[in-house]
Amino acid sequence: MRDFGQYLARERGLSNATIVNYDWVARGLWAVCSERGCTDCSGLLPSDLTMFVQQQARRMPPERARLLVTGLRSFLGYLRHRGEISSDLSGSIPAVANWALSTLPKSLPAGAAHK
Repeated sequence: MRDFGQYLARERGLSNATIVNYDWVARGLWAVCSERGCTDCSGLLPSDLTMFVQQQARRMPPERARLLVTGLRSFLGYLRHRGEISSDLSGSIPAVANWALSTLPKSLPAGAAHK
């Protein structure tokens, strides 16, 4: 994972804060690969990526979920750059909904949406 951080800093010129966020995503995806008994991410399937995003995004606000998706696309680009995956899987990553008014303002009292 250190190589990924160095790649982001040298090749992409990203800030340390962004690298930390993207590293978190890469480690999460690596854990999925490891759980399947894989020693690398070469066997990733589009369904694996969809499942990963759905599981992670369910537990976070939309802004953080969008960062998850961006970090995942960056990590997949890095894996492809290194030749660890042969196809571009970034198109299989689901988008995060970004609807206006998709959440209620925190200032509304509970139950206000039903009145």
